[in-house]
Formats: sequence, C-alpha cells, structure tokens
Amino acid sequence: MLLIETSVRFLPGVGQQRAEYFSKMGIHTVENLLFHFPRKYLDRRQIRKISDVMPGETVSLKGEVIATEEKKLRHISLAKVAVSDGTGVIYLIFFNQLYVLDTLKKGIRVFIYGRIEQYKENFQINNPLFEIIEKKRGVDYILPVYSIVSGISQGFMRKCMRYVLKNLSEYPPDILPVEDRIRLNLSNMKHALANIHFPRNEINLDKARKYLIFDEFFKLQLGLIYKKNIHKRFAPDINEFKFESSLVQNFETILPFSLTKDQKKVIEEDILTDIKTGKIINRLLQGEVGSGKTVVAIFLLWFFARKSYQAVLMAPTEILAEQHYLNWHPFFLSCGIESALLIGGLPERMKKETIKKIETGKIKVIFGTQALLNEQIVYPELRAIVVDEQHKFGVEQRNLLQKRAEKVHYLAMSATPIPRSIALTIYGNIDLSIIGEIPKGKRNIVNYLFKNEEINTVYQFIQKQIKEGKQGYFVAPSIESNQHSSVLHHFEILKNMLGPDCVGLLHGKLSSEEKNSVIENFRGKNILLIISTTVIEVGIDVPEANFIVIDEAEKFGLSQLHQMRGRVGRSGHLGYCLLVYHSDDPAIVSRLESFLEIEDGLKLSEIDLSIRGPGDLLGVRQHGVLPLKIGNIITDIRILEQARKEAERILNNQLEKEAKYEKIKQYIDKYVKSEIID
Repeated sequence: MLLIETSVRFLPGVGQQRAEYFSKMGIHTVENLLFHFPRKYLDRRQIRKISDVMPGETVSLKGEVIATEEKKLRHISLAKVAVSDGTGVIYLIFFNQLYVLDTLKKGIRVFIYGRIEQYKENFQINNPLFEIIEKKRGVDYILPVYSIVSGISQGFMRKCMRYVLKNLSEYPPDILPVEDRIRLNLSNMKHALANIHFPRNEINLDKARKYLIFDEFFKLQLGLIYKKNIHKRFAPDINEFKFESSLVQNFETILPFSLTKDQKKVIEEDILTDIKTGKIINRLLQGEVGSGKTVVAIFLLWFFARKSYQAVLMAPTEILAEQHYLNWHPFFLSCGIESALLIGGLPERMKKETIKKIETGKIKVIFGTQALLNEQIVYPELRAIVVDEQHKFGVEQRNLLQKRAEKVHYLAMSATPIPRSIALTIYGNIDLSIIGEIPKGKRNIVNYLFKNEEINTVYQFIQKQIKEGKQGYFVAPSIESNQHSSVLHHFEILKNMLGPDCVGLLHGKLSSEEKNSVIENFRGKNILLIISTTVIEVGIDVPEANFIVIDEAEKFGLSQLHQMRGRVGRSGHLGYCLLVYHSDDPAIVSRLESFLEIEDGLKLSEIDLSIRGPGDLLGVRQHGVLPLKIGNIITDIRILEQARKEAERILNNQLEKEAKYEKIKQYIDKYVKSEIID
C-alpha cells in the first residue's frame, strides 16, 4: 500500500542511491514528490517537420536516431546525435553529457524540444530536452519538465510520478468542503495532482493550477490571519490610561510644527483606537521618505513614557539611531522624560551606565540599534517597541526584542511602499497604516541618466554645485573594487578636484566617531559633499542637501533608488538626482529610464516586485519569504485575494460554528499552532 508518508526509497527503481539524489531536491516522501511541480511543459501536439524549421525558433520535433558521434576536445566532451524524420536531419549536441549516448542509440525514436541553431551548413539543437518514444505506452501529448539534479533524469522522474499517481491509496485531503469548492469553482486534490503532472489539455491544466495555487495561498492565509488574530489579545493596562479628548492636541502643542492630516489620522484612528479597545498594537506604518512616520512613532513612545512605562526605538544603523536621539532628546527632556542612546559604538563605561538606568526604570525612552537585543538587558516596564526600516533586520532580530515582553505594542516603519500582493502575504499577519502626504509639500526633483563614459560631465556638475555652496551626496555600491566605481576611487578624484576640506568619506568600516564627525561637519556645512555607500539611504536628514549622484545605479532596486532620491530636495528648493549606469543591457537602461519618469513610490515598488522579486524589493534576502511552490504573488494576485477573503470569512465567523470545517481545524492544530507562519 502506497501512502503519502512512504519514503521515495521504496518506489520501484529508486533504492538508496537515487533516494539520496531525490533528497538533494527536497524530496523525501511520496507527498514531497507529488508537490514537486513541473517547471514547464512540452506540447507534443504541435510537431514540426525538420525541413520547415528556421534558426532561432523553439520547436517540437519527432524522429529516429540515424547516427551518433563522440568527441573529446581540450576542455569539454561532446556527444553528437543525428536525427531524421524523413524530411531532413537535425543534429543534437550535448556538452559534457556523453552518457546520453547510452540512451540515444541508432534506431531509437525520440521526441525533441529546443531552440534551432545554425552551425556552418547544418541545423542543430544544443542540449535539447528529449523523450524516448515507447511503443508499449500511449503518448502524453503535454509532457512535464521538472527541476532535477544529476542522477535523476526527466524520464525517471516521470516514471516515478506515474507510478505514484496510479498506486497511491489515499491522496492529501481537500481542506475545503465540497460545497465551498463548487462555489469557488475549484476542482479537488486528486484531479489537480493528476493534471498538474500529466494534463491531457489546457483546460485540465488550468483547473489543476487554479486549485493548487488557491490551496497554497489559502493555507498561507490561514497561518497569517490566525497569527494576526492572536495579536488582538487585550493589553493588561488599558484601564490605567485616561484618553482625554485633547490628547493629540496636547502632543502637537509640544512639537515645533503642526501634524499633517495623515499623521493625525494614523494616531487617532489606528494607534489610539488599538489602545482604547485594549488591542495589542501590531502594525506596519508605511510612508514615503520625509512623510513624517517618525513623528507618529514618537507619539507612541511619548504616550507610554508619560505614564512611567518604557518604550524603545530600534534603528538598523548607528547613524540613524543617533540621529533619532539627537532630534528627539530635547523633546522628551521638555516633557520631563529621560531618554538615552544605546549603540555598540558607545564607550564601555557609558554603555554600562545606560543599561543600569534602563534596568532601574529611570530611563523611559531608549533609542538604539541591535545593542537593544542584548539578552542581559532587563526592561522592567517595557510597553512599546518601534522598529525603523524594519526590513533591514532579519526576521529573528525583529522578533527577539518583541519576545522580551509578553504584552508589548509593536510598530514597524518602512519607507518602501507596499504593493497589495506583499501586504497580503509577507505583511498579512499585521495591520497596515499609510501616510501619503509630505509635510513640506511635493518635492521638486529633476532626474538625469548618464552612461559611465559621461562621468566627467557628472564631476563638472558637482563642481558647479559646490562652488555655489550647495550640498549633496555621491553614492557608490562598494567601498573599494577593481573597477573605477568604488567609494574610495571617487573620493580621491573629487577630493583633488574640490579640495580635501569640503569632501567627506562615509562607509560602514569607519568607527562611530569618524562617522559622527563627518555627519556633524556636513550638518554644519563644513563639508559640502559626502561620498558614501548606501549607508546614507537611511539615517542622514539634512534638508539643505539638494543633489545626489548614484553610481552603478543598475545594481540597486528602484525602491532603493527612490529612497536615496528622497534624501534631497527636502527644503522646498529644486533638487537633482543623477544616475550613472555601466551596463549595455537595454532592459536595464529601460528600467532606469522608467525611474526618471515615475515619482510614485508604490508604482516603483510594483515594478521592482515584478522584476526582482519580494526579497530584493524589501532590501534583504534573509526574509525567509513565502515558501511557495506554485503560486506567484504577482501574476496570481486575484487568486491570492480570493484565498485571503475565504480564510478571513471562515476564521472570523464560521470556524467554530460549522462542523464541515473540521479539516481546517485539524490543519491549524497540526501546522499553524505548532509553528506560526512568520
């Protein structure tokens, strides 16, 4: 009896050796094998004649092997197979794959798929996909092609899959009851798995894909919404607060500026509503660079600190943490609230004194970096955590501080606009608040694109700006490299051109003291140009800066470029953003040209998402994002939204009322409760 938990080792022809190959593909059980979906399909219904094909075409052919040849050159081996269909001859060329000659022997009939190339007077296909045509078995007109490893051939993979589909005693369960599947126009698990691997036509394949994509998204959403609902638990201190009607007005009177409508809306309708209803805040605050997200965060810190509770703000860099502290320490001081800075670069004695004051509860507001995660620090009255540019931290880092306190309010901030598909998945377990307006009005920034050969023109532009007393940034992706595009390379050139006194160097390898000296001199206009890595992306807020040059712009995502562009033009005066690219790839140039024309951060994020994927959009690869096998959050957004809606309906209203959702309860107990999806 073949069960889904049966090891693939016991499938016919597998054994110990091939089981190890399967293991490299993440396939250990029959269930793993079933959910290893094809990466594409070969359509054998459209067979071309060899005599009709042209170079550059990707075609399906069928013929008989008429000759084989083996060649060994200096660095590679080459297998050459001649195939004829009676109308002509095509040559199949395999590099470093001499073993194919054990299969493709003279007289064998074969199905071929690949791109036609011309070599001298002959047509050939390099490293084609092929399938031996067996007389004893019917033809699969649409043939699956899998991601495989050496030791597992496409033919053997299909053979194992056919055996499993034919002999499996029980398929994985349908998590939704039949009446819901009918309403949603979904098939069932058995039909879906059979037709995702060996579809007879496009209709069956589309039905299979829709079911499996929905099933994957639905299970993901169950985990996300379940976790989100857990965070709706009640805070223990709700009755201790008096929510006077003038609370926000009182906060605003202490500020040296007025709140925007969006800032007030987020504070009153989101932050305070959560607290008033006793809900633990678990919220992402998104807004453009300069939209005033930090002020909303400061309100949350102020709200708890004035009641003698502790609150922390964690930033990804020491520069940004120190900037927050310098900007807001006077504010808290005027309120009689003691605040402090805790970063790794502090002198050891000062660090110990700060930690001692934190542990005695004397310090109420703490600004810092990962130093706040030190397990030896005890926060006796921690009530609120703010994480700035939270995508710069790994998942474990972000959660570690939050886990330190059982009843803690959590607010994350991000300047990267969140496309809906990301909001429903990566951030699907938290609430979302958006600040749209810019306090000082729309920025006026002019954008230019330069080829690397035009770098001298860029240098001349910088020279002109500096002579006029303007300030700006020059950003390069690396501190030093073999190419002429590093921070140190540009620093030497511009230092000689402009003079050493007005040019500053900033990168991650400098000490805290060196970084602070450069930034303070820049703020004081002693330095007019900072040459830097992307450390300036977050953390330097000098409204007077009016130009930025970004070298090797193609190495950055559009959202990251947009954030760096947001560093200039913040004082209401005209700003300049100059991109320098080194690539000749038309697609890359087109992407950068679109950046020049689009100022909407959300549109740029959506372009980034479609080109680079969610990991790059969020600026990290460690996100551990979305273990999806078949669903695509960009192209399958409608199914994603449908799955989200269905999961919300069941979890929020129906789960405990309807016996038909017993399998969903079992899924939650087995997978979600034991390991909540992050």
